[in-house]
Amino acid sequence: MMSTLLDIKQKTKLSRETILEAMITPSALPVKVVKLVLETLQTMQYRKLFKNMESIPLMIIVPDATSYAFLQLFTGIEKMLSVLGVRIVPTIVVTRFLGKRTNNILRKLLQENSVQAVICVNIRLDPKIRELFRRRGKVCVSVGTATSDALSVSLAHDKGISLGVEYLLRTGYKRIGLITLHGDLNQFDDVLSQRFLIYRRILEREGIKYDKNLVYETSFFDGLGGYKSLEYFSRLSERPDAVFCLAGNTTAIGLVNAIKKSGLKTPDDIAILGYGDFAVAEFMEPALSTIRQRSQVAGAAALILALEALVGIQNENITIVPELVVRETT
Repeated sequence: MMSTLLDIKQKTKLSRETILEAMITPSALPVKVVKLVLETLQTMQYRKLFKNMESIPLMIIVPDATSYAFLQLFTGIEKMLSVLGVRIVPTIVVTRFLGKRTNNILRKLLQENSVQAVICVNIRLDPKIRELFRRRGKVCVSVGTATSDALSVSLAHDKGISLGVEYLLRTGYKRIGLITLHGDLNQFDDVLSQRFLIYRRILEREGIKYDKNLVYETSFFDGLGGYKSLEYFSRLSERPDAVFCLAGNTTAIGLVNAIKKSGLKTPDDIAILGYGDFAVAEFMEPALSTIRQRSQVAGAAALILALEALVGIQNENITIVPELVVRETT
């Protein structure tokens, strides 16, 4: 009988997240941990599980394929494919501007016999589509939020938002601004909607009244959205003393640059906390504090769940726990 990821977990006594991280980003872990994982993978012949998978069509459904978080997630998928020696070229379907046509278009795509597995990133498929997919013996993995009727890789957004907001409050900031995706677009990005709701819930729990004026909505996950947010916040009668960039680290970098050009200082005048993975965050001036999502590990996890399910392995959902990384902007 061939080994599964759960078998590797049981043998090494390590979490599945750690095993996946050792496989795709070994430099992030102690040498002895990486050595243990790689030796166990070899001994238990884990790669043999995937030796006949080169022709399996894989579809990835995502609201925005240009966001840095997705690019990191996709990098994790590509790295894991390379590690496993599997040659699959995924098809990417972007739903952001499909509007009300989204479910109809996805239903048609997913009914194609060529599609054997789908990874849904930051979006909830219509339950009827998931049920149709399941009846046809195909695999669906959700990334971003846990679902009861499909395999999932949860990024534990409640934990990430809690880490961020509680850290800012503990550090002494009271007026915490927010940069998020425009409300009209949030319906197509389930994760950003969740982040926003969690932000409000934590403020209420801490006895801080929610102020809608402290929320800036951007239409894109880019630096320009962050850059323009300073103009908005500066027009308020009292600007925020900290801004939590839920739309991602790219918007945080845009805000940092705007603050520099305005003559203000970070974090003296406005503290900035990003959200997501961004390799250059620690090399910025000032270095960006952020909630690290470990998106590459999430991508690798989604791929493994999908591939193992295709060979009939019953699996458990995976949670990737985010980390608070404190640097100079807070």
